[in-house]
Amino acid sequence: MERYLQPKHFHTENDTIKIMMSPVFSASLPKIANKILTQPVNFTLWHLKSVEPQGVLSCVYWNGSAWVVDGCDVTQTNTTHTVCTCVHFSTFALIMQVERPPETDELMKLLNRIAVSIGLVFLALAVMAFCFCRWKANVNNTARLNICISLLLAHLLFLLVQEFIHLIRPQKMLA
Repeated sequence: MERYLQPKHFHTENDTIKIMMSPVFSASLPKIANKILTQPVNFTLWHLKSVEPQGVLSCVYWNGSAWVVDGCDVTQTNTTHTVCTCVHFSTFALIMQVERPPETDELMKLLNRIAVSIGLVFLALAVMAFCFCRWKANVNNTARLNICISLLLAHLLFLLVQEFIHLIRPQKMLA
């Protein structure tokens, strides 16, 4: 069953790496009409892999199309096993979520900084040329000057956001 009911079918808000931590198993009782049990049931699931310290363990069950956590909770856990408490019978597993490592390419960051800095220098030169150079009386450079200033500010904002994105990302917008 593990081949078909993979952890990628466990949908969460965060884009995390999901790892199957236990074998998939099913539990049922014959001649039981109620899907919800009056008393919760405990399952002990042995880990297939070592638990990562920053990982989040979730007791999940298969609802027919995806892994979900409704009615199942992690009660206890250690390095070798986890105890799950569920209020229904179904097909169960233990899934661990691990944060994705940041995808950074240092060479691209460096090239981007250099290119934006060169663009800033040339835009500053263009602004100075439009401000200080004398032009014919019938040529109006106001529009060109405004475009150059706007591009200069946009490049500067891009460079600053690139440098300080690590301070911006933790601040989440409230909906």
